[in-house]
Amino acid sequence: MSKKKVIITVCVLVVLGIIGFLVYRNVSSIKKADVGVPTPVEKIGRDTIVTKVTAKGTVTLNNPEQIYPNTEAEVSEVLVKVNDYVTLGQPLLTYNTKTLDDLNNQLASLKLDLRNAELTITGAQISNKDAQKIPESQILSSNYQIEQAQKAVNSAEFAQSQHEQAITQLEKKLADAQQTYDKTKLLVDSGVSAKAELDAAQKTIDDLKAQYDTEIRNRQSYAADIQKANDALANSQQSKAILGNDYDPAQAQNNIAQAQVTADKLRLQISQVQKKIDEFSSELLSPFEGTITAVNISKGEIAPTSKAIFSIADLNDYVLTVNIKERSAPSIQLGQAVAITGDALGKDTIQGTVTEIAPIAQTQQSGTTADQIVPVKVKVDPNAPALRPGYSMDATIVTRTAENVVVVPILATMNDKDSKPYVFVVKEDNTLEKRYIELGAFSDQVVEATGIDEGETIVSQPTQQTAEGMLIMPITSDVSSTSQPAEEGGAQ
Repeated sequence: MSKKKVIITVCVLVVLGIIGFLVYRNVSSIKKADVGVPTPVEKIGRDTIVTKVTAKGTVTLNNPEQIYPNTEAEVSEVLVKVNDYVTLGQPLLTYNTKTLDDLNNQLASLKLDLRNAELTITGAQISNKDAQKIPESQILSSNYQIEQAQKAVNSAEFAQSQHEQAITQLEKKLADAQQTYDKTKLLVDSGVSAKAELDAAQKTIDDLKAQYDTEIRNRQSYAADIQKANDALANSQQSKAILGNDYDPAQAQNNIAQAQVTADKLRLQISQVQKKIDEFSSELLSPFEGTITAVNISKGEIAPTSKAIFSIADLNDYVLTVNIKERSAPSIQLGQAVAITGDALGKDTIQGTVTEIAPIAQTQQSGTTADQIVPVKVKVDPNAPALRPGYSMDATIVTRTAENVVVVPILATMNDKDSKPYVFVVKEDNTLEKRYIELGAFSDQVVEATGIDEGETIVSQPTQQTAEGMLIMPITSDVSSTSQPAEEGGAQ
C-alpha cells in the first residue's frame, strides 16, 4: 500500500472516532437528564434516643457526723480509734477529774473576790457625808496602794506575755520535731537509719507535747492573775476617790456604781464557772451509731469545745461528687439515674441517683484555662460493692430518653443563613422539596425531628449543590436504626 493511502486511512479513522465520542456524550446527557442525578436517600423511621452527660468524680462519705467535746477539760483516756464501730451512747473518751478540781478552786476564788467587792460597796455606802478632811498621810497611803496595784497589773501582764511567747516557741518546736520525725521515718522505712532514731524523735515530740499541754492548762491562771490585779487596782482607785480631800456626794455615788459593776462582772464569772461545773462529765458519749473515721485528740490534751475531735460515718453511705461543665449543667436534674464505673469496680457497673446540685457554679483551673463547673452529688446504691473514700469513678448521667420518636440522620440536616434546620424530601416524581424541621434530642447518628412524617424519604447526605426542585435518581442506603447514646460531655 502506498504511503498516501495510509495517511488517508488514518485521517478517516480519527474523524470517525471524534464523531462517535460526540454522539455517545449527547446520548448520555439525554439519559442523565431523563433519570436525574444519582443521590443517596433514606426512609424516615422511629427510634429511641438516649442523651447522657459523662464526668469523673471522687467518692466521699455522705454527711459524716462531727463530734465536739462536751467539756473543755484534759483528756484522761481516748477509748476508740479509727475504724472502730461504735453504738449510740458508747463512751469515746474520759476526762481527768483534775479539771473539775480546778473549776471548784476557780469558783472559790471568784466568790472571795465578790465578797471583797461587796465590802467595798458597803464601805462606800456608809461613808459619812459630813466627814472631815482626810489626813494627808491617809491620802499618801492610798496613792501608794494604787501604785503597788498598778505594778501588780504590769507584772501580771508581762508574765502572761512571756507565757504566750513560750507557747509560741513550743508550737514551733513541735512543728520542727514533727518534721524531724517524718524525715527519720522515711530513712527508717528505707533502711538508712535505725529504729532507735525514730523512737528518739517520737520521745522528743511526746516531751514537747507534755510541756505544751502544761502551758495551755496554765494559760487560764495567767488571765486570772491579771483579772485579780485589775480588780485590786480598781478597788484602790475607788477607795482613794471615796476619801478625797473633801466629801463629794456625787463622786461617792459614782464610785459606788463602779464598784457595783465590778461585783456584777464577778457574779457573771461565777455563774459561768458554776455552769461548767454542773455540766462537767467524766466521759464523752457517742451521739451516733457508725464507724470512727477520724480521731483528732490524744491523751493529756485539753479538749477544745470549738473543735471537732471525732468523726463518725456510715461506711455503707457514699456519694460520688462530679463536676459538670456549664454547657451540660442545665440538663442535670434531681433524681436522674447514674451509671458508675471505675478501676476499683473492674467490669462491674453500679447505680446511683442525682441527689444534690450546687446552687452556685465554681471556677475550675486547668493549666492556663479556666472552666465554669457545677458540683453534683450522686447517691451511690448502698448494695454496691465495697468502695473507699477517695476512689476516682466515671459517672454517666442519663439526662433525657426520647422513646419511639421520628428521627433523621444528622448528616441529612442542613442550616440556612439564619441557622434554621431543614432537609430535602424526595417527592413522588423524584424531585426535591426543601422542608424546614425542628430538632430535639440527638444521638451520635440521628436526631429527633418534627415537621416530617415516618415513611417519607429524604436525601441522606445533601451537598451544597443539592437544591429544591432538583430531579434525582434515588439510591437507597441501608442504615441501621439503632442509635448510640449521645454524650453531652462533663468535666474531669
